[in-house]
Amino acid sequence: MAFVVGGHFYFAHACTLILGTSIINIMSEQNGSFILEAGVRDFFGPHELHVTADPITTDPQLFREVCGQLGVKAHIIYNETPQSESVPDYLTGSDYECTSAESLVELGRIASGLRSAGIEVVREKIETTPWHPLAPKSASDARRPGSYFESHFTLPDLPTTHGWKILKWRGNPLLISTTDNKRREGLLFATLRHYESTSDEFCQTIEKFHAALAEQIEVKYPTVEFAVYDSNPTHDKKWVDSYAALQS
Repeated sequence: MAFVVGGHFYFAHACTLILGTSIINIMSEQNGSFILEAGVRDFFGPHELHVTADPITTDPQLFREVCGQLGVKAHIIYNETPQSESVPDYLTGSDYECTSAESLVELGRIASGLRSAGIEVVREKIETTPWHPLAPKSASDARRPGSYFESHFTLPDLPTTHGWKILKWRGNPLLISTTDNKRREGLLFATLRHYESTSDEFCQTIEKFHAALAEQIEVKYPTVEFAVYDSNPTHDKKWVDSYAALQS
């Protein structure tokens, strides 16, 4: 969850980090090691972890059972395209107040647990506050490969939503997804993703967008995140590219 303080969105988590008994040597892997090399090993704050399973080969019931054993949420999300396709995504969800180094260890524990159960892992991702030391604060700051800002909203599933009349902001279309539960509740998730913004720019964009959108429809649970680590940023390329024609 996120809330507004001093005109900016921040995370609000009330979770405690529980590390596994087996230590994964993830720190020496090429992917993810930059978090330590950049001198932010001890950055302490909210970290949201997602490990994605192959949607083609993964059995939904097994995925749910293994996630329960690992102590993480099992999310089965359907990424909707403007062409009315539904692309499934199987991912874990867990929130921690911890250091960036600890988040990498926990991410490795979850991924290892899925693999040990015969589930193919296709993506590992860490999202954190937009004020993380690796988040670009100015145009001259280096942008790590696979890093980006994004914001999520819950919106009502209305005819105008599927008409794509309101789900664009300054030329950027919102990416739409849902779950079985959200479908039954008549709700959708909307994601706005920026690859080039700075922390301040993105937070200000979301504030303005949220205010404008809220004048037209009910908007719930806005969050602002910085994807500090993504082992496979092209995983949802089909979904993201399907919206390219809407940009103008």
